[in-house]
Amino acid sequence: MARLSALAVLLSALCAHVAAVAPSSSDSTPFLLWSGKTIPTPGTSAVSSRAQLRDLVAGAGCAKVNIVFEQADLHPLSLKQTHATTHRLRRSLADAPTTAKVFFVPAAESLDDVVAGLKDACGASVAVSHYSDDAKLEAASQPRILRVALDAPSVHSDAPDATIARTLAAVNAVAGDDWTAVLSGVQTPGFSHTVQKRATASTSLLPYSKRSLFQKYVFFSPGLFMCIFAMLPLVIVALLGVRMLMTIQTPSRFEVKKKEK
Repeated sequence: MARLSALAVLLSALCAHVAAVAPSSSDSTPFLLWSGKTIPTPGTSAVSSRAQLRDLVAGAGCAKVNIVFEQADLHPLSLKQTHATTHRLRRSLADAPTTAKVFFVPAAESLDDVVAGLKDACGASVAVSHYSDDAKLEAASQPRILRVALDAPSVHSDAPDATIARTLAAVNAVAGDDWTAVLSGVQTPGFSHTVQKRATASTSLLPYSKRSLFQKYVFFSPGLFMCIFAMLPLVIVALLGVRMLMTIQTPSRFEVKKKEK
C-alpha cells in the first residue's frame, strides 16, 4: 500500500514537471524537408531541439541548390487549417523521393541554425542569398543556399503556396532534380497571440457538435488528459487495496490445542 502511494505521488510530480518544462505547442513550429532526388533519409524521431534540427539538416547532405523557406507565424496546426490553400506544397511533398517531417520543434526568430546546418554539409564558403520568386535564377556550378521569405499562412490566400511552386519550378529549370528544400516557421512578435487568434477563428467556423474534445473545453488540455488516464489505474488499484485491507479481521478466539488420545 505504501508503495502504491509513493508511486502515485511520484507520477503526479512527474506530470507536473512535464507540464512545467515541456515547450508549449503555441511556441512550436513544424519542420519539413524534401528533395528532388533520393538522399539518405534523415532520422526525425529524436529531434526535439534546435541543435538537433541543425544536425538533421547537415545529415541530409548538400544539393546543388538548397532552398530555405521561412514562413512567418507558421504553427503545427497551420498545416491542417490551410489545407485548402496549400495543395501545391502537398503535391510537391507527395512527389518527392525523400521527405522528412518534424511537426513540433521550438520556434525561433530566424532559420539561421538551419542555414548553418546546410553550411556544415556544403562547406562554410557556400554562397547564401535571399531570393524572390519574381527574380531570374541563374545557373551556377557551385552549390548555393537560397533563403525565401513567405507570408504568414492564411485560409483565404494561397500566395505562400504559389511562391513555393514558382521557386521550385525556377530551381528545377537550372538544377534539375539536384535540390533540397526546407520549410519552417519564424517567430515574430506576438506569435502566440496570433496563433491563438487564428485557432479561435478556425474553431468558430465549425459547428459545436463537430469540434474536438480539446476545442469544446479550453481548460481541458492534452497534458491534463494524459495525466488523468495515467493516474486512473493507480487510483483504482489503491482503492481495491484499501478495501481488501478493511476486510481483514483479527481472530475472535484462540485455537485450542487438541489433546492426544
